[in-house]
Amino acid sequence: MLIRIILICCLFFSCSFYSKSIAKRKINDTSIVDVTTRSIYKYDQETFSVSISYASSYSNFVFYKQSDFFKSSLLAIMQIYDIKNDSIVIQESWPIDITLPHNLYKKTKSDEKQIIFIKDKIPLDEGEYDLIINIKDLDNNNLIKFEENLTLQASEGFGDIVLFANDNEIDQKLNINHKEIKINFQYFDKNNKSEDKIIKDVKLEIRNNDNIHSQVFDSIKINQDTYQINFLIPDGFYGEMFVDLIIDEYRESKTITLYDSNVDLWSDDVYEIVGVMKYIFSASEMRKMKNLTDKEKVDYIVEFWKNNDPNKETKVNELLDELSMRFRFVNENLSDISGSGWTTDRGQIYLMHGKPFTVERYANRNNDNFEIWKYQSGEEFLFEDNKFGSFVLIRRSIS
Repeated sequence: MLIRIILICCLFFSCSFYSKSIAKRKINDTSIVDVTTRSIYKYDQETFSVSISYASSYSNFVFYKQSDFFKSSLLAIMQIYDIKNDSIVIQESWPIDITLPHNLYKKTKSDEKQIIFIKDKIPLDEGEYDLIINIKDLDNNNLIKFEENLTLQASEGFGDIVLFANDNEIDQKLNINHKEIKINFQYFDKNNKSEDKIIKDVKLEIRNNDNIHSQVFDSIKINQDTYQINFLIPDGFYGEMFVDLIIDEYRESKTITLYDSNVDLWSDDVYEIVGVMKYIFSASEMRKMKNLTDKEKVDYIVEFWKNNDPNKETKVNELLDELSMRFRFVNENLSDISGSGWTTDRGQIYLMHGKPFTVERYANRNNDNFEIWKYQSGEEFLFEDNKFGSFVLIRRSIS
């Protein structure tokens, strides 16, 4: 209990030096765009119907002030190139103008506001293609490039797999209130592609940390080019889940993060939530959580932070906010080859004690590198570079 009190005091009174660094990104870095491609094999036509969804944030473009609005003028160019036949199958270009009133100028710097376009139901034969999408900023000639290889084949194994909740496609994250899931998928065997084919057995596995749920569906008949199964996410699951479909020796996996919109912790990942609390909870409290489901563990931790809110009259929990900022900082700045920042020795000390008052770095005659973190409380922590990409805590003391 004493350790917890000390840690909570450190969380509350120490200053965080969380800072948001702004990195200059190359304009042709494909990581600044989000492109999703989907291909559905059309049995009656023996071709694929390909859909392409493109998104890029407003912050990647230049906006110029007009009389009563801000404007960005863009040109989109899309090309699909048939590699085997050495030919361009599709080439299109079209202008994109973005206008925003003056009072929404901040939106021009937003990573959340995006230009989005969808090219739907493009017919393509089986084969290998290059998809190229370029967005040119006409005001400064900057070019955002995207290129991806598309391999379309109706050979043995799984084709496209899409998960839905409440008739909406699941985009990685799913609110825990939506537990009814529908999976649409395509599957091909080596014998034929018949639209009348029935799959005798489809095994579904849901993996979530140490939890595994399995069930088998039989006699699944194709409907409008896809097969469909429906299932309920079992109680107790929370955080990152892997949804596996298994037919014979073929397995295909999709990832979902199950979260509770009413829970505001530093992560949606149960492993990260419980892992950080190991630095805070006593051994007896960790034992209490041992036999809880993932959801029960999160609820237990949420209750702990409610009880340790220093000012219950405010909407925010200052201690929790401070810990969340530290968690973001260590992951952004102290991650190394051993893992995410919060799992490292320096990350653990930062989470528990906050920003050091001073950081000293030096090397000895053997070129061993060290860091000394000093705090105003008199505590000092000595880290040594293990020469494998990690700084390891080798001594702690009070001066």
